[in-house]
Amino acid sequence: MRKSNNYRYGLWLSCVLWVALVGCDVAEDLKQAASDQLHGANSAEKTASTAGQGSATPGAQSPGSQNSGNAVPAGTTIAHNNQTGMQAGGVGQQMPTITIASYNIQVFGTTKVNNAWVLERLAKVIRQFDVIAIQEVRATDQTVMDRFVQAINSDGSQYSYILGPRLGRTDSKEQYAFVYNTRKIMCKKETAYTVDDPSGLLHRPPLVAHFQVLAPNNLPPFTFTLINIHTDPDEIKTELNVLGDVYRNVRQYEFPEDDVILLGDLNCGPKDFRALGQIPGIFPLIQNVPTNTRQSKLYDNIVVDQYSSQEFTGQSRVWDLKEYFQLTVDDALRLSDHFPIWAEFSAFEVNPQTPAMATNPNGVAR
Repeated sequence: MRKSNNYRYGLWLSCVLWVALVGCDVAEDLKQAASDQLHGANSAEKTASTAGQGSATPGAQSPGSQNSGNAVPAGTTIAHNNQTGMQAGGVGQQMPTITIASYNIQVFGTTKVNNAWVLERLAKVIRQFDVIAIQEVRATDQTVMDRFVQAINSDGSQYSYILGPRLGRTDSKEQYAFVYNTRKIMCKKETAYTVDDPSGLLHRPPLVAHFQVLAPNNLPPFTFTLINIHTDPDEIKTELNVLGDVYRNVRQYEFPEDDVILLGDLNCGPKDFRALGQIPGIFPLIQNVPTNTRQSKLYDNIVVDQYSSQEFTGQSRVWDLKEYFQLTVDDALRLSDHFPIWAEFSAFEVNPQTPAMATNPNGVAR
């Protein structure tokens, strides 16, 4: 939750702002919010820099939030101490929630957008979530995301997107994207930014964006910042150490926002998080379950600060698309070599705990 707009920590490295190019105007989001008589909030422009240097169980059910009418499948309760039920009005009372997801759509470009079979299924996947971080957009044709979101919205949905710049040290460039449901989520797109990496320590520096749930005026809406990352599998040790500094600096820059969530394809499991995993309170929501389509490796994760992100409801999963769409492994690989991962959060702010109240401060499964 952002508590004020007049206080900022100064970052100790050079900063850069990247203005996200998007398919839809911010005014459309604000217009939608007004028409729904929902409360919105603006974010200040920002920059950020790098430093120098679950528990989930597969399931065939489709994820969804209580607000959207989709039933959230029962997931494994994460060893994460939160007080969401109490803050929502009492134990046993259901509350509105949102789903935040991550999906590496392997080599997502014109080939997949032009394939009706693939496009239809990928669009259905995206519609199940309120915000989804996408990795591996790989296309010189910059209309790919426009066409993808058009397919997503073909059933009357109202999704929009943020697309980062093309990144990478080789000729094979990739882009990050955020896709979100404008009926439930607001984002001031021009404030999205790519983390500055002047020393070139990251193959693809993360894309960062701030979001707010569109909630009734009488309750404080959940606000959060997402860090979208895809590490280089050949440079995991270096990049996971750098991501520890990235997380700290983004959190410092985003202050007083206390819900900073890093998500994406880390190309490793929590035991290999190195400096990122040593941050007090850091907690991976996907543990001990493979996230790749061949179901052999845990690569993808959603990482929170368990002291601050009390909005997490304890539900997080890997979505087995092979089982859901009744596909062979080969057909599932036509979609991606990764499965989507997701976690559920309260639609309203929950007071953060102090470190002494939280459990498992090193993010190690117990």
